[in-house]
Formats: sequence, C-alpha cells, structure tokens
Amino acid sequence: MEESKTAPAKVHLTPQFATLVGALLALVGALVGHYVSQINTMTTAAKDVDVKKLEVANAYKLEKAKHEHQVELEAQKFVRDIIAKTLEKGTAEEQTRNLKAYAKINLIGKPYKEALLSLTDQELPSIDVEKIVGKSSDNLNPHELDRLLRSSRAVGRVLVRGNSHAAMGTGFLISDRVLMTVYHVLPNKETAQHSSVQFGYERTEAGGVGAQDEFAFDPQALFMSSEEFGYTIVAVQPLSKQGSPLTRFGSLVLSPGKVVIGTTISIVHHPKGEEKKIVFRGGSIMAATANVLHYGIFTEPGSGGAPVFNDQFEVIAVHSGFVPAKDKDGRALDAKGAPIDETTGLIAIRKTAKEGYQITGMLRHLTAASGRLPPAQQVLLKSLLSR
Repeated sequence: MEESKTAPAKVHLTPQFATLVGALLALVGALVGHYVSQINTMTTAAKDVDVKKLEVANAYKLEKAKHEHQVELEAQKFVRDIIAKTLEKGTAEEQTRNLKAYAKINLIGKPYKEALLSLTDQELPSIDVEKIVGKSSDNLNPHELDRLLRSSRAVGRVLVRGNSHAAMGTGFLISDRVLMTVYHVLPNKETAQHSSVQFGYERTEAGGVGAQDEFAFDPQALFMSSEEFGYTIVAVQPLSKQGSPLTRFGSLVLSPGKVVIGTTISIVHHPKGEEKKIVFRGGSIMAATANVLHYGIFTEPGSGGAPVFNDQFEVIAVHSGFVPAKDKDGRALDAKGAPIDETTGLIAIRKTAKEGYQITGMLRHLTAASGRLPPAQQVLLKSLLSR
C-alpha cells in the first residue's frame, strides 16, 4: 500500500503578530544605527585628539627652538659683555681672541663655548692657542696637591641655627681666630651667636666619617659683614666643644691677585651640607666685575661660603651661588626655559654660571673699616690683613 502524503501546514500570521515583528526589526535597526553612529563619533574624536596632540607637540618643538635660539643670542651677548667690561688691559680684539683660545681647550663651558666658537673669523682673529695658554692645566706637581690638601683642612661646615631656620653652609679660617663665609650664611651677629663651625667632617679611607671638632662662634670678639661685598667674618672660640685647639686646622691667606678670564679654579666645600669635597680645577672663570666672578664649576646648596682657588691655589673668591638664566625682559627662566613668576611655585631654575665675591673688594672694605673698630677687634683684624 502506498503511504498517504500529508501537505505541510501553512503558518498564518495574525495582524497583531506581524506588527510586533515589524516593530522588533525596526528597533534592531535603530540600535545598530545608533551604535554605528557612536563608533563613528568615537573614531572621529580619537582622530581629533591625535591631531591636537600633534599640534601641541609641534608647538612645543617650535617654542623650544625659539628658546634655544634666544639662549644662544643671550650667550653671545654675555660673551661680548665679557670682552667689553671685564678685562683690564688689551683691546676688545685681543680680549676676544684670548677667550676663543680658552674656549677651544674647554676652559669655558656651555653655552659660552658654543657662543664664542660661533663668532666669525673677523670677530675672532686666528691665534696660536699654545702660546696663550701654555702647558696643560691638568698637570700639577706633588707639592701642589699637598698644598691643596693642607688648605682643605681650614675649610669647615657651618651649622646655621637662626631663630626661624636651620641650614648648612661652608666657611674657612683666615687667621688663627677668624673665619670667613659668604654674607647670606651668617648675615648678622644674632645668627652667628647661635651657630657654629665643624671641622673634620669628611669621609675617611675606611669609608666612614672621621671625628669632628665643633667650635662656637664669638661674634662679640669680632663680627663684620657686608652684603655689597658679599662676606662675613666672625671670631671663633679657640677651643672646640671636644677640647681641640682651633690652630690645629691652619688658615688660608686671602689673595688680592689679578683675575684672568679662562683661569682654571678649584673649590673646597660641603655640598648639601654633606662631607667635605674638593673639586680640583673643575671649571674656569667666565667673567669678572669689580666685586663678582662668574665661573663654571660643580656646587650645591651648602657650598655657599666656600673658598675659590685659582690655579696657584690662592683664595681669590668666596662662593655665593648661581647665576639664573633670564629672558630679554629680565625674568628668570625655569629648567624648560619658561619665565618664572609668583604663580610658578618651587621649581628648578635654569643656571648659566656660578657666582662668587672677589677677595680684592673684601680686602678694600675691611681695610677701610678697620680704623673704626675697638682696639681689641683691630688686633684680630690686623692679624689677617697683614698676612
């Protein structure tokens, strides 16, 4: 028998069900359209962000290039000011070619070296560097090194304990009773009265810090300072709190010698108030005025008051601080080259050089003031001026 075939049943949609299906399809379409639109919007926004980033990056590069160009111009102006104002003898041409000679052998650091070497041959005539500079400044005899090490014994860490602050500085003995430092470390008798100096705070061969002797200041016996000439001298008690005599540390002679641009310098200091360090011929003199020297050498906060030695290891200056870079309007610049104002806050300042006060000006000022002192103080002052 043949099996009977049954036809499939036809599905009949009710009007209500058809309306529901249509509504669902329309909703799905609307949702798909919405998300596609959102994706397109997000893609466009991302592209806009990338464009903005590129514009910002390009603007930064442009501003950086402008600033670097301005720094170069300022450095060249600074060099020309050196030529015009700082050397006592010689024509501007002679001064300039000497500076270029020093720049060639790396006695003048950035940005002054680049500024000097960028000047034209007409501005800087050719010269025999060997005839000007002579032998290499890195050479020294053993007795010279011994002299510098002995000199370093007279350098101490100044412990400043004022009424409103505690800080560190550097100072050095200039006689068997008198210490010299920079003005801002001990600006007045009151600060000196509460402060002291510590000798022997230095690293030993074994790696530790050696025994220190701390001496109180005696500003009633002698205290003189000058903000203009950048110095303070103060008497020191003859015995330390540990019972050691002050004379065991020796003293340094102040030198009124001539300052020559390009001369290499050394410094003995307590950077950041830490152990004593010696920077041996680590920089050179860049510029000089009647009272101030500019030079390039490593220092830190705490180095203020340190003796600056010339290449004969004579004390020619007292270290003060750094010279900030400035724009054409005289505003100090931060590390990125942006002007600093009262809204900037505590940030790194761009430095162009380090600064110290010349011994020559101090000696003139001390000599002029000595006659107005009481007899006992005149004796202390005479002991250092007559050396």
